[in-house]
Amino acid sequence: MPAHPGLYCKMDEQLGHVRRYDWRDLKANVQGAGFQIERVKHFNPLGAIGWFLSGKVLRARHIGGVQVRLHRWLFPLARLLNRLNLPGLGLSHIVIARKA
Repeated sequence: MPAHPGLYCKMDEQLGHVRRYDWRDLKANVQGAGFQIERVKHFNPLGAIGWFLSGKVLRARHIGGVQVRLHRWLFPLARLLNRLNLPGLGLSHIVIARKA
């Protein structure tokens, strides 16, 4: 799920995202659908920084070639940061849940 409502921008709209979720909303939606949350992980912390810079600071309307090339160049660092699972920092939430 897209994380951090404060990151919502035109790039989200272009991708078909209706909103970004904070932890409370995510938990309520998953549990409200009858699931028990087993694990939550934040994914792509480096992407969150790029999303903020592109979408909020530069007000980009879509993901362009520069962003894609920069992401490819920084991919080894992105992989390392994903493995660290930094709490609270990531472009997306990954939720592992079981039907209650």
